[in-house]
Amino acid sequence: MIEDHRGCLIHLNKDFVFEAESKIEFEELSEDGAGIAKFSTALPTIIIKSKKKAPLVWALRVTFRQGQIDLHIVELKSGLDARTWETVLSQYEGMYLSAIAALRLLQITKVDNVICYLAYKRFRSPVQEETNPVLLKGLVGVKGSASYLEAMIGKAVALPFDVTARLVKGQRDPAGDIDFGAIA
Repeated sequence: MIEDHRGCLIHLNKDFVFEAESKIEFEELSEDGAGIAKFSTALPTIIIKSKKKAPLVWALRVTFRQGQIDLHIVELKSGLDARTWETVLSQYEGMYLSAIAALRLLQITKVDNVICYLAYKRFRSPVQEETNPVLLKGLVGVKGSASYLEAMIGKAVALPFDVTARLVKGQRDPAGDIDFGAIA
């Protein structure tokens, strides 16, 4: 299936959109969030990311699996709490929309599954937080705005165009790295 789209890679800068090897790493360079998110896969994969610059798209992976196309969105944070959750949602939305635009240039018009990965060094549980309860609720008038509590329990993120992404969370090691393992 990737063969149908490989020729379109010439329309995109190879420094930012390229085919991946079996071991995939996304590096966060900012001092407070520095670290690496690691993945491995035997699936044909296209990476969309910026290299050593503040990104429009930080870290996306497109895998081709049994006739389906999966979009993986990666975000690394130093800490996660109710206040930073709204920022994370905004970043996921921006990365999703940027990915859809890049995928269209690759003549990919449909993504079957979206998975959002969130790696953090410090996590504050929404149940234990000493924060204003208003921050734990979804935004009024914003369709699909999940509260921090709902997202952490339900493991799902609402994205534009009525897309619901599965949320995979993980704590980073003391060096700031995380290994999300194999993508099947």
